[in-house]
Parts: sequence; structure tokens; C-alpha cells
Amino acid sequence: MPADLEQANERTQLLLHVANDRRLSVVQDEQAEAQSILSSHISKEERALSTVPVGERLPYNDYTTIDWLHDLVKDSFRYRGIHHESGIRNRIFAAFDSCQGWIASALIGVLTAGVAFLVDVAEATVSDWKQGYCTKIVFSNRETCCNDRHPLIAGNDAGEDCQAWYPWSSAYWGAFAIYMGFALAFGIISSSVTMLTKSNLPAAAPGRGDQSADIAAGGDQGVVGKSMYLAAGSGIPEIKTILSGFVIPHFLDFKVMAVKAVGAVFAVATGMCLGKEGPFVHISTCIAYLVGMCFPKYRENGRKMRELLSAGCSSGLSVAFGAPIGGVLFSYEEISTYFPRKVLWRAFLCSLFAAVVLKELNPTGTGKLVLFETSYGTSYQPIHYLVFVLLGIAGGLFGGVFCKANFLWSKSFRKYSIIKNHPIFEVFLVVLATVLLQYPNPLTREPGDVIIKNLLVDCRGSSGSWVCEQEAMEKRSGYIGWLAYGTIVKLVLTTITFGCKVPSGVIIPALDGGAFFGRLIGQWIPSISPGIFAMVGAAAFLAGVSRMTISLCVIMFELTGELEYIVPHMIAILVAKWVADSISPSGVYDLAQAVLGHPFLDLDHALGLVQSQRDSTLVECLIPPPQTMQEITLQVPRSGLVLRHILEDKLNLLKRRGLMDAGLVLVQDGMLQGYLAEGELDFGLNELGKVWAKDTTRVKVLPLRTQTPDSEVETGFDLSHFVDRTPLTICAKAPMEYCVEMFGKLGLRYLCVVEEGSGKLVGIVEILFDCDNTLVLSEELAFEACADLANEILESRKISARYTGPVLMNEFVGQNFRGVVKGMEDKYDFTLSDEQREGYVKQEEDRVIATLKAKAQPCVNVMPELEKLEKSKKYGLAVVSSSALRRVQASVEKVGQAKYFPTDHIFSAASSLEKPTTKPDPAIYLHACKVIGVKPGECCAVEDSKSGTLSAVRAGIPTIAYVGSYSGAEKQEEMAKLLIDNGAKVLMKDWANFDKCLAEIEAL
Repeated sequence: MPADLEQANERTQLLLHVANDRRLSVVQDEQAEAQSILSSHISKEERALSTVPVGERLPYNDYTTIDWLHDLVKDSFRYRGIHHESGIRNRIFAAFDSCQGWIASALIGVLTAGVAFLVDVAEATVSDWKQGYCTKIVFSNRETCCNDRHPLIAGNDAGEDCQAWYPWSSAYWGAFAIYMGFALAFGIISSSVTMLTKSNLPAAAPGRGDQSADIAAGGDQGVVGKSMYLAAGSGIPEIKTILSGFVIPHFLDFKVMAVKAVGAVFAVATGMCLGKEGPFVHISTCIAYLVGMCFPKYRENGRKMRELLSAGCSSGLSVAFGAPIGGVLFSYEEISTYFPRKVLWRAFLCSLFAAVVLKELNPTGTGKLVLFETSYGTSYQPIHYLVFVLLGIAGGLFGGVFCKANFLWSKSFRKYSIIKNHPIFEVFLVVLATVLLQYPNPLTREPGDVIIKNLLVDCRGSSGSWVCEQEAMEKRSGYIGWLAYGTIVKLVLTTITFGCKVPSGVIIPALDGGAFFGRLIGQWIPSISPGIFAMVGAAAFLAGVSRMTISLCVIMFELTGELEYIVPHMIAILVAKWVADSISPSGVYDLAQAVLGHPFLDLDHALGLVQSQRDSTLVECLIPPPQTMQEITLQVPRSGLVLRHILEDKLNLLKRRGLMDAGLVLVQDGMLQGYLAEGELDFGLNELGKVWAKDTTRVKVLPLRTQTPDSEVETGFDLSHFVDRTPLTICAKAPMEYCVEMFGKLGLRYLCVVEEGSGKLVGIVEILFDCDNTLVLSEELAFEACADLANEILESRKISARYTGPVLMNEFVGQNFRGVVKGMEDKYDFTLSDEQREGYVKQEEDRVIATLKAKAQPCVNVMPELEKLEKSKKYGLAVVSSSALRRVQASVEKVGQAKYFPTDHIFSAASSLEKPTTKPDPAIYLHACKVIGVKPGECCAVEDSKSGTLSAVRAGIPTIAYVGSYSGAEKQEEMAKLLIDNGAKVLMKDWANFDKCLAEIEAL
């Protein structure tokens, strides 16, 4: 056995006291095997945290949240271990460690540029195959074939007079049929390869959250997580989710990146209203992940990995638009949740390397980085500001309508089984609709980036493009119609295309729509190039769709090279954002997140919800219902040892609720002691648990605070090193804004709510009500009904004394009729047989129930309070009475209170116990707590009698004394003093004051 296992440490110290025990060698062998399992699952840096209160963690489970604070501490341990060592070798290694982020960022930029080069060249070639082929080199696109522009070489512009390009057909319908055939084939290929990335996301169980349904009912159902196609869409919504701290399994794998690249080539080649710019962001993030996995510094730390991913995102936009600065700003503004200054610098370097390498690779053959270079040579006048505002309004309308329409389309059309179950068929239909609508228009027949290039052209030069030819004509009605048609078609087709199961982005289609509209408006603006308005309109429409602002403005400058038009872009972009926000508060990526169902905390949106509440909201509103509190709370004895089967039951409950990254809150003597995450609990019980024999009944979860017999400790089954002894807490009375800020800015996985003043884990989870004269005005009616029966008993014993209802109640209030009979036996010195006594009890029960069903009324003001408690879902509600169960049920049913109390939460001292009793015996309260699953200290009782108060107090339950059912101020004062003297904590004279009284109990 390794020497370090024989040394005394936190997990072996008690074993030293039984060195001569013959079981010692067995325990040590089990510990050695457990240590081996831990070493194979937990990194060296993580193991170091087992010696500090934060505890160690397993690698994050799929589809769960990372712990930002834990990873921060973990990285600090790693940093100290490297940089605080002396010696030349250690200093060299420390220097390399400091440079790893820069090296990784540069490598990401280079690799992203390489992949982008391949995709750009392949897409241009495949897209042009719909219309013809190059007779010189069949794998050349039309521009390369005709203009002598080749990738890797900066060629000369030789014009469009091209003999080498051979169209498939010179006839319109023949060319149309071939165009459609290729487009449909490309669409099927793209969607088919995307199907290769189908993934079923993990799910613990079909859980019901905090619903009151029977959780166990779902235990035997098949556990099926939702399905997603990892390479479909742009990937930006998922990346936002990942960068916010969530783990989506396999989304950044090499397979997904390869499929994304291939699928994007054929998807764009179809001519559908989508672009490859969004997928480039996903591809660059995949590359960042794959590079990061080569460095242990990033591989073993979720927080550090997300820093690298944020930097990698910038290179995606850098290569997509030739916009290195815009890519950095895009990552900061649109995607990243956590973006410290060092990430900004590394994103800058990553984007720089991507741009430099892509320029040298020269995929367009121009030798320039600018994708849509323009030179209008004229400036705008103040009057044109109105046009820019108009373009902004139109862009906002386009974006707002698009976001709402696409969301409704996803929620309606894609819910049909034939579409949902056959995504390739949906792509087929969309491609078919796209070809039918776009091919007739000469402007929309080309790929999206070519459309923008054509619409931004300045016709004052010698350009021989179709656009310039049309604008040179005197009658341009047909051309204007094509522009208007193109604007409408782009809106419709982009709406139905975005979300199809192919790699796709929304950036290029939005730019297309804006360019169409801007060029259309420019036809009526004299003395200035219409291309300027196409350029500004493109920015406005994309701003309306995505809600980007600063990054978009910079991207447009880098995309066109027109610094002169920064101000028009700013005007149009801001106006578009304002208008779009008024229609649909969420941008396209936020709505896509909602459709996909990925968790994401938008801090601004969350604060907006809190601030929109009429009254100030407190953190206590977040306290789960009692059932949930019971399931997630683990009461730990002072020995620190918990029964193994209790932990297993708790784990099963968490899984049955559908939770995957929840955990158990450890409480000892009412005080919060720590948090044990579900993943670590599962691993400990099901992996480490295999090492320890099944007869190992106790598991250590907290340090020992009392002496414990050796027989309980020598098992050695220890999970305490997984426990976070430093969980973050917040006072229950704190404003909700505190909680939102803590989750949003600290990246918390959980937050424990503690009581004001005491620091105890909140808190009162169950309210136990007496029934007679507490909930229902039934005591006088009941004693009136049983007075006659009591007199019959006395008469049968030849006793002259007689009772009235008020006299009987005054003498025996708070007791059931069995207690009344026993009291009469003692007072008048006679004895009944058990059979006779139970016979009288049954008669009394029938008479009282009949009276209650006819005359019972609720106590004054109790109904509104019960309604508020029911709506809040904060507390469990139960009835604990001395009266017979049938009588209690009849009372609450008569006055309409039965809906507030589950049938199994109505308890009777006369009927619910194996041995019937009556208050002030605490047995009924203790029984109720056991059945409900709460400790007496977690409950609050409401009682109106001395016997009931004594019963609750003796059970250890803080009690509210209710005297509102007594007649007259003098009687109320008398009973108030009596109940307080017998242990009640708070006095309540009217149910309208219940909230205040309960708050006083919780503050104790």
C-alpha cells in the first residue's frame, strides 16, 4: 500500500485507534481502492481542494452548470503551485504557463482562418454549380474562372467577358430546372450530414419540479432527454448558454465542427436565406475548445475554458466578414457573459491572427480583407439624416416582425409530427419554396453575399452590373418592383428558414433584406448613390434582428471600408434597435434560446422582472415548498455520520424530480453546515460505494463533533471531502435584487437562504392548526351536542349532577369526548368498561358530526389567511386535533377549508394513533411531524386551549396562542395569560394579524 495512505489524515485518523483490530487491514484495503478510484476521476489540482473547506469536485456532468467560484479557487491553487516554486526549471515552466493563453489564442486564430478558407472556397464553387461550370477547372467558381482570381494568389480583375464559364442551359426553363435540382440536392446533402450530429441530452428523470404531484409515479417511466442536432442553426444561442456557465455535451467536438463546415457549404449553396457567418462563430468556438483541451490549465477548469472560448468566438466573425475589431466587439457585446480585460486582449490577438492568415490565404482572390469594398466618393447632407432614421424605423419593423414571426413559426409549424420527425423533409420544402420565389428575380438568384455586393455597387463609375444597367434606364418600374419583391421575399423566406436543421446564420439574410430596402429608397433620393442607403439599410435590418449596436457599427465599417458613413450607421442602428425592442423585447438569439429550452440567466431581463413588481420582493419568496425543502435538506447528527440508505433515498428523490445539478443542504442542530452536490453524491454512493461492503451502514459527511464508538467509524466510508463547507448564504429578508445580482455576477450554482438574525437555514416549513375554535367555530356546537350524552351517562350511574354545553366546555375544553368521559369517571368515582366507553365515544361522534354539518362556521378572518398561505406555496398546512378524525374532516368540509389540507395531513389524537390519546399528550404532534417528514423545530402550531398549547410545547413546537374565538375582552385576556404562561410564544387575537405573528415565530 502506498506510504501516504498509512499516514494520519482527515480520513484515517480514527483508524489509528484500532491498529490491532483484525478488521483494520480490510478497511485499509477498501480505502486504498477508494483512493485509486478518486485519483482516476479527479485531477491533481482538484484533489488539493479536499484539504480546505470548499471541498473537491468531479468533472462537470453533461447539461449542468459549472461552479465559477470553485473554479476560481481551483485556479488559484494551481497558480500558487506553479509560480511560487524556486529554481530555473520552475521559472521556465511558470513563464510558459503565463504565455499559454496567448499561444492558445494565436493558434485558434490561425486554425480558424484555415477552416474558413476551405469553407469559403468550397461554398463559392458548389454554389455556382447550380448555374454552370468552368471548362478550364471544373472545381473553380465563376469569379475565379472568369476574372482570373485564384485563392492564395491576388489576381487581376479581367471583367465578366468570360468564355471559360459554361452555363447548363441557355433556355430559361431548362436553367431553372437544373438550378432547382442542384439546390434540392444540396439541401438534402446539408440536412443529411447535419442529422449525423443528433444528440439526446441527458435527463435524470421526467421530474415535476415543485409540483405537488406524486413524484414517485414517474419512477418507472423511461428517462428520455430532449433531442437536438448539434450542427444545426448558427450555434450562437448554444454558445451563449455555454459561455454563461452551462455544459452542453459534445457541442464543441471535432465531429460537430467538421459537419458544421461541410453542412454550411451545401446549405449556403442551395440559395436559401441563410449565411455561413453564424456557423463560423460555432466553428471558431469548436477550435478554441479543441485547442484548450491540449492545455491542462484549460482542460480541467470550466471557468478558464470559457475565457478561451470567448476569445475564440471573436475569430469567427473576424474571418466571416474580414472584421477583426468587429469580431472582438461581437464576442463582448452579443455572446459572452464573462469578459474580463485579459480576455479582451486575447480576443484581440486571436482575431488579429485570424485576419492576417485569412488575408494571406486570399479565398476571394482579391488580395484584400475587405469583403464588400465600396468607394462612393460623395458625402451625405443633413437632409439625409431623415432618410437614415426612416431606414432605422424600417429595420426595426423588419427585425421585430421577423423575431415574432419566426418564434411563432417554430412553435406552430415545426410542431407538426411530419416536420418534427422528418427535418430533411422540412429542408426540402424550404429549398423548394426558396427556388420558386427567388429564381425569377435576377437580384435574388445569387448567393446572399453576392446579393449584398451587387446592391452596394456605385453606378457612377464604369460598372457594367445588371443593377447599374437598370438604374440607367428611364423606365425603372420593373426594376423597382424587383427591389420591393426582394425585400418582402427575404423577410418571408428568412422567417421560415431560420431554425431549419442545417447549419445556418441569420446575419447575411438580414443584410440582404436591408440592402434591398435601402436601394429601393435610394431610387427617390437624387444626387447621392443609392448604394449608400443600401449599406445603411443593411445595418439597420441586421440591428433590428439581432439588436447588435457597437459591434455592428464597426463590422459595417470594416465590411465596406467606408469610415465616412459611421454616423449614418449609428443613427440607423440605434433607431432600429429602439423600434424592434418596442415590438419584441428579445432579439433573434434570445428567442432561439427560448425555443431550444437551454437555461440562460439574462441579468438585465431578470432585474427588469423584479423591478416591474408593484411591491418590493424579498428573497424569502424563493424558498421552495415544504416538500422540496424536505427532499433537499439532510439533517446530520453531531457525529457527522449519516445512514447510507438515507443518502440513497435522498439521491433518488433528486433524480425523480428531474434534477441533475441540485444537491443536499447539510444542517446540524438547525445551523447550515455545508452543501453536497448531486453529482458528487451520486459518484460517492454508486462508484466509491462499490468499494465498501453493503453492511457499511454509515457515511461520514461532516467532521466529528462528539465521541463516536469505533464500530461506527471504522467503516471509513467518507464523503466529507466532497462537501462545500463554505456555501454562500443570503438573508431571507434581503431584497430580491441582491439575489439576482449574486447569481448573475458571481455565477452561482446555488444560494442558501438563512433566517434573519439567527443565520439558521430557513426555517418554518409546516404550519399545524388545531381545528376546534381555531379554524372552525365548533367547540360550543360540539359540547352542546355531547352535553346530553354526558348527562345520559351520569343518569345511568344514578348521579344527580347535570351539564350544559358551556359548563362542559369550560371544564373539558381542548379534550376529545374520550377524555371527557375519563374526566367524569375520575370526578364522580365510577368506572366504565372499555367497550362501554368506546360505545359512548361513537355515539358522541355521530351526534356532533350531525350538528357540525348543520351549523359549523369558520373562525373570523381565517379564510383569507388560508387562501394566502395556499397561494404562496411556502408552507405546508396540516390539522392536528384531539377530536375524532371524522369530526375534524366534517368540520373543515362544512366551512370550505378541506381544499387547503391534504387528506393525509389531517391528524386526530383519537383516531390517527395506534393507541388513542388526547391533548396535552404531545404524541399526536410528534406523530404528525414524523408522517409529514419535518422536525418539530421546523413547524409552527396554532392553538386556542391550554391542553393544545401544552401538547405542542411539549413536542418542541413554537406555538401561537389564538384567543379570538373567546367571547369578551376579559375572557380573552384571561386565556391569553393562561396560554402564554403555558409556553405559547406569540399571542394572536385576530386572524388578520397572522402574518405578523408568524414572522415573530420565524424570528425566534
